[in-house]
Amino acid sequence: MNVLHMKYALEVAKTGSLNKAAANLFVGQPNLSRAIKDLEASLGITIFDRSSKGMILTPEGEVFLDYAEKILRQIDEVEQIYREGANEAKIRQRFSVYAPRAGYISAAFSAFSSMIDRSRPSELEFREATVPEVIRGVLNSECKLGILRFPIESEKYYRELTAEKNLLCETVADFNCVLSFSTVHPFSRLEEISPELLCEHTEAIFANESFAPAQGTISVAGVTVTHPVPPLEYPEPKHKILVYDRAGMLELLHNNPDVFAWTGPAPKQWLEHHGLAQKACRGIARRYKDLLIFKSDYRLSSLDKMFITELTKYKRAWIE
Repeated sequence: MNVLHMKYALEVAKTGSLNKAAANLFVGQPNLSRAIKDLEASLGITIFDRSSKGMILTPEGEVFLDYAEKILRQIDEVEQIYREGANEAKIRQRFSVYAPRAGYISAAFSAFSSMIDRSRPSELEFREATVPEVIRGVLNSECKLGILRFPIESEKYYRELTAEKNLLCETVADFNCVLSFSTVHPFSRLEEISPELLCEHTEAIFANESFAPAQGTISVAGVTVTHPVPPLEYPEPKHKILVYDRAGMLELLHNNPDVFAWTGPAPKQWLEHHGLAQKACRGIARRYKDLLIFKSDYRLSSLDKMFITELTKYKRAWIE
């Protein structure tokens, strides 16, 4: 695959015309047309549909050019660094991780970000994402590290999926879920919460990544994983609220005395700060696992190791 041909394809996509792109690139139109065809042949895809209206990007072409833009941007950055004289002070520090909505992970990232060397430029990315988004992110090199969260019953299936995709994985946390609710919720006055009481109140659930039983199947990167679906251990609540962000969940639990949610355990100081309480539910042990993943050929950077150290420290403070 020719880097110059990538630049040609981006210009054709920008102008929508071989003639205009050729003029902007100072190359002959026949040569440009041949370069685009060679690029398509080398990739085995059609990047552009040719029509009387011009060069129209295909869906495959859109995906390819998204990658091409990132590659060319990185090449430009490398060239700029070495044109100016390579030295450690000028090299940008980069770190990226996709993870589930979890308090200890957010706290670990916050602490980690404060430890970055401020004398050098840096770019850190932290994204709360679903399991399929995490796996795709690592496989597509959108992020270097990913953290999966799943019910323990599904561990075998996610281990098989990561192995098939040549991903290394390490256990970060293993925990039983608890009920979280406001300190003025009726649950806070009870010595013991029975499963039957849950259906009388409103359950808040993280949409697409909840502590509800496993969904049964997951399709990612061309592979469909089928895993067991544990039965619901209590009557389904009459009222449910789907939440898409952790801040929204915290506000909901704090301000609504009827709402509860299944979450991971949290330290007392953090719960008090947010006006929340936690208790186990009698007879229900929802066990979950958090798994760190990265490509098998990826070498962990010093920033990755620093983050993992903080992750382990905060996991112990929150869960153990």
